[in-house]
Amino acid sequence: GGKIVDVAQVPSVPLGGTRVERFHHHIFTHDRNTRSLAAALGIQDKITWHATRIGMALGENLFEISNPLKFLLAGPFRLSDRLKLARAMQKIAAIADAAAYDSQTAGSFLEGICGTKLTRELFLPLLKAQFGMDPEHISAAFLIGRVQARSRTRKPFALSEKLGYFAGGYQVLLDAMARAIFAAGGLCETSARIVSVERVGSAFRILWERLGETHEVWANAVINTLPIPVFLRVAKNPPPRYAVDLENIRYQGVLALLFAADRRISGGVPVGTVDN
Repeated sequence: GGKIVDVAQVPSVPLGGTRVERFHHHIFTHDRNTRSLAAALGIQDKITWHATRIGMALGENLFEISNPLKFLLAGPFRLSDRLKLARAMQKIAAIADAAAYDSQTAGSFLEGICGTKLTRELFLPLLKAQFGMDPEHISAAFLIGRVQARSRTRKPFALSEKLGYFAGGYQVLLDAMARAIFAAGGLCETSARIVSVERVGSAFRILWERLGETHEVWANAVINTLPIPVFLRVAKNPPPRYAVDLENIRYQGVLALLFAADRRISGGVPVGTVDN
């Protein structure tokens, strides 16, 4: 079964007198849901906004790609290719209905909008590095959504994106949510193992275990954030089509490595490697 992460502690590691979260959490300027939740919990002042600096390593050279002007003036590839890429990004940002491209692969979409050279030498290595799969197995709608999410964080004529972070980490948000749940008369059961989730009529029956004791909870709704393979193990008698749809989703793990260095090795710019 699955294990509920303690509300009191976001997975993190101690480093330099503070704690670094194991996973990179940030929000976009247009993330209305999280910003509204923070406002309702009274912690909107905990969100800080920072301009991003993202680099790309190509061969032995490092290029900053978060600043469009710098990329156009001194980016990799020929100037004509850089201009073609800039126009392609503008076209992607202007797409009104990304879902209309769901049946098209990212590979064919990029070929059509950027050309073969940029697709093979830039996007294919980036997609493989981030998702571990060929762009022919990635939906164009997904790619468009990722590009638009980034582009919408940049105001008109701005030279960089802005991302939001909670001062104190995502622990601040989870603690505030727990306080609100308790204030409303709810409970947060932590360090519990989910045994099963079963729909009975219009309700849900959840069995969970802690310290060798099994407990039962009935609910009108269930919000599930378990990894898909774990959820399929604990879900009892799900609708056949629903189970098949979930099983057809390719689940892929993420390996995050954290290095501590005694000096800056890339000018303080996070770097993605473009290398086949």
